[in-house]
Amino acid sequence: MGEKEKVKYVAVEDLASDLGIPEADLLNLLRPLSPPIKRDHRGRAAISTSYKSKVSSSDGYLDAIGRALSEESRARFEDRPIDSVLRQRRARLLDEYEPWIAELQAVHQRYLAAANIAGAESSGMASYLLLSRGISTLKTLQTCLKEGHWYSGSLLRDIDETLDLALYFAISDGKEKGQRARRRWFRENVAPKHEESRKAISEWGPSIVEDADSAEHLDVMRELYGKKSKWTHPTYASIREITEYVPDGSRQVAAIDYGPCRYERKLCELTDFFRSSIWSTFQVLYICFHYQLDLSEEDTALLLRYDRMFRERADGAYPMDAPDG
Repeated sequence: MGEKEKVKYVAVEDLASDLGIPEADLLNLLRPLSPPIKRDHRGRAAISTSYKSKVSSSDGYLDAIGRALSEESRARFEDRPIDSVLRQRRARLLDEYEPWIAELQAVHQRYLAAANIAGAESSGMASYLLLSRGISTLKTLQTCLKEGHWYSGSLLRDIDETLDLALYFAISDGKEKGQRARRRWFRENVAPKHEESRKAISEWGPSIVEDADSAEHLDVMRELYGKKSKWTHPTYASIREITEYVPDGSRQVAAIDYGPCRYERKLCELTDFFRSSIWSTFQVLYICFHYQLDLSEEDTALLLRYDRMFRERADGAYPMDAPDG
């Protein structure tokens, strides 16, 4: 008899987002189903992912969707008088980000000689090249957001996968599996699966952070990855989010955007979210260059100052207090 399949759980608030309905409506639809509830890695109420299809097929789901679309249409209409304010806020945020990305580029450029000394197929060179792509993609997304392109959010996942691979190569140096993966990356144009990088990073975390929980860290990474994937996959949610619907619950489309998005609030939310990718790039650059390219004391201090600045706003994805050695 085969091993029993492990039950996968999803936070109730995330399930409501996936289903496109308010959490209150989801709870009403779940009540007759009485699903077992547990707590996820952030202490949120979570239920089995199997209830997603049960709810989407239940009586009352389509009515909940209609109400949600009506409410979203009304909220979008009420936002119109402050569109210019939101547009200015987006511009201010992007102006704030620009020198941060320029600083990343400046630090990165200082280690070209060190990468060459490390060797053409070294983990230092691999991380150096991957970070060049990460920084370039940050600049691309910055430009796209200035123009108001909503679907440029697909670059968030590209940035994450690039950073995670750079970190994987840095922390797996000297390990047979990591060396084999790096060799294939350089010689065969094959990258490890992103899940492999995330798993290795989660297992590595406890080695430098006391009481770190690798399973919990992996859950956090999966959650962030999932949220950044919504633009990459052609799912309904990312399209619906900026599509204008008739506000009568009929689910009829009133207008769509072919170029720059006119829904300023959503663009502001994406621009806010973009900050986390900039921060992650600072963190990964610090760790990779600390371990592989002999990061200078001056640049160590600089990168840690940026990390402290970001920590004032949110929790980080990676530890920045890597030990010497």
